[in-house]
Amino acid sequence: MDRDNFEEWKKILSILLTALAVLFVFRYVLPLVLPFVLAFLVAVLIRPLVRLMRKYLHIKESIGAVLVLFTAGGLLFLLIYYGGGILIRELQGLLEELQEQNFFEWFTEKWSGRLIIRGRDCSTVLENIPEKLSGYFTWDRCISYCMSHSAGVVRWCTGFFTAVFVFFIASVLAVEEMEKLHQRLTMSGFYKELVDFGVFLCGVCGKWLRVQAVIMLITMCISGIGLWITGFSYALLLGILIGLVDVLPIFGTGTIYLPWLLWEFLNGNPGRGFSLLIIYLICYLVREFLENVLMGKCMGITAFEFLASVYVGLKLFGAAGFILGPLGVLVILWRGGSCSEQK
Repeated sequence: MDRDNFEEWKKILSILLTALAVLFVFRYVLPLVLPFVLAFLVAVLIRPLVRLMRKYLHIKESIGAVLVLFTAGGLLFLLIYYGGGILIRELQGLLEELQEQNFFEWFTEKWSGRLIIRGRDCSTVLENIPEKLSGYFTWDRCISYCMSHSAGVVRWCTGFFTAVFVFFIASVLAVEEMEKLHQRLTMSGFYKELVDFGVFLCGVCGKWLRVQAVIMLITMCISGIGLWITGFSYALLLGILIGLVDVLPIFGTGTIYLPWLLWEFLNGNPGRGFSLLIIYLICYLVREFLENVLMGKCMGITAFEFLASVYVGLKLFGAAGFILGPLGVLVILWRGGSCSEQK
């Protein structure tokens, strides 16, 4: 075997070992250290504010960290409590409106006898969908579910609140002992690898995630405000849904807007159709402009690689795979690039 073939096989073996290491770390190590990793990142973010409080208000760093975390946690709780309540009410109203407009009955009559799967007419299944779905979003059902699955609910709540408590304490300690932690990391034999990987994440993955988060929030705001101004019901719920769909590769806002505006035109509502077309064009142009301006030449992974990594991540890690899958691919590509540079 010549030297070129040996180097190629060496690179392939290195990538395979990196993939196995990423799988092992994400599956077994990350759940154990995740509260501490998040606590350290949060400590890095809030430490400048805590230091300002110590300088001008003479508040100890630990007390300042507690105040900042309590304030942020309270605001997050209020946002989830009131925002979640609005979303649930809008979802219930949307399902009731679909039921009142006889959309599912129309679909059943239109396709009755055509959607035959294994000898069963599946079109009739849609008749009771609104009633069944709206029944899930009630306090009585939530209480009934908690009572019937009390052991699992108690276990989940215990694990969640334990993780939150550990995260809170670790964040306060990380803010107070940041200098010591930095010295220990500097003395570590993996310090250079950690720094290189951190630079890579901030330069590629971090920038890509920030850009996508900004575009998603702007799309949510444009869609929500646009639908509200034009008189559409459930603007908040639909705006959030459209923003989330826009993040997915290949899909985009057109997945919802184009069939919707076509439906409005076919049903004799050209005004509503043109309104949806304008909102869609604004969202599309804003995404194209922000991606070109904010991303520049910084490319993480292609749309195909992102879709494949999300699918594999969801299969391996559940809902967390939407983030862990692309992150794992970036780690593998980073290691492959570093190996090629060392040749």
